[in-house]
Amino acid sequence: NRIRRDRSASYISFGETVANLETELDFIDRTEYDNFVATTQRAVRLESVNGGANFAAATSGVQIIANRMVWEDYDLGLEGIGDLIMAGVNGRSIGIAGGDAYQIKVKSPTTIA
Repeated sequence: NRIRRDRSASYISFGETVANLETELDFIDRTEYDNFVATTQRAVRLESVNGGANFAAATSGVQIIANRMVWEDYDLGLEGIGDLIMAGVNGRSIGIAGGDAYQIKVKSPTTIA
């Protein structure tokens, strides 16, 4: 089914195209927990930085932003401390009409020539 005359493939697909997140969450109040259970859509940002307090000021770092994410499932088998509720969760990034579902940014002082 090649539509080109050369021998290379015209289309190759690898792996999943949806970003997933597996983590443990601590809920500081009941409102945040209720939003979680109701699968309220939200943005999630993960940052790892070096040389600064945030990604903009860092000399190197990685930033992953899920612009629209929902929690698929949650496990409340974890212990709680007082009013603090903890849960193990799996989240999935969902598409945005006219936008990016997620962004990955890498910042490094290394120059590659």
